[in-house]
Amino acid sequence: MTLRAITYGGGIYGVPFATETLLVFYNRDIYQKLGLDVPASWEQFLANCEVIRRAGITPISNGGADAWTLEIMMGTFSPNFYGANHFFRRVTKGETDFTDPAFTAAIGRLNYLRPHMPDRFMGIGHNDALSLFYNETAAHFVGRSSEARFFKSQNPSLNFGIFAPPALTAGGQNYVSIYTYGVFGMNSASANKEAAARFLNFLAGKTAGEFFMDTLKQVSPVPGVDVLHRPLIAQIISMQEHSTPFIFLAGFSYGEPTGSRLAQAALQGMFAGQLNSAQVSQQIQEGLATQKK
Repeated sequence: MTLRAITYGGGIYGVPFATETLLVFYNRDIYQKLGLDVPASWEQFLANCEVIRRAGITPISNGGADAWTLEIMMGTFSPNFYGANHFFRRVTKGETDFTDPAFTAAIGRLNYLRPHMPDRFMGIGHNDALSLFYNETAAHFVGRSSEARFFKSQNPSLNFGIFAPPALTAGGQNYVSIYTYGVFGMNSASANKEAAARFLNFLAGKTAGEFFMDTLKQVSPVPGVDVLHRPLIAQIISMQEHSTPFIFLAGFSYGEPTGSRLAQAALQGMFAGQLNSAQVSQQIQEGLATQKK
């Protein structure tokens, strides 16, 4: 079944209850033990992974069994390589496409992560990857900001931190991909519009925003909520000052096949060693050309 967005005046409306930020979790104790600093560049991140690997620790816990997690990895690292918002604006306006050399090169850089992922990583699913990180057998996990709460629930003593995916070169501007994680809306055919409007008004208020941050440990999009005594949330919000849309989910999800479905299948082929980055780009673009709105 294809889900179609409800629009009014060309826009899509709803009350978001949380935003997701794609970022890198790291084990502070491992970093301290090995004398590592939070990476300021892609090269330094790869160098950190090499030091960790030589110490007999898995550098990155992510695997490839669940294709959607590879899209998360792409959405985390690749915007800093393909041009973030500049490329997003151009590709959504049709001024370029996904065979653009900048995008192809960005996808190709993901191959540098493969030696630092678990042995036989194509058999590692999302739950396995989470377990490797919260059991402290891996130094990094590439994922969503909401997963911080899960890590703490599974291992309260886990000493982890987060950082935004590093820019290609030290001193360069780095971006995080963000997207709205769930939206509340009103059915235009509802028989209880007044009650629904009151409920939506509540969800858009500070009480609901505080609840989501305190109970679910997620970033609330409600304006005016206090983050000063929530350091992790404050850090995530600070990262969002330089953000870009999660490209396929935000820009290419309103038809079949979706951009996400195409990217996930192609990335799984690349991580398995069956496709190169140019073939990934071509496969995505050819699939989008057949998309039915």
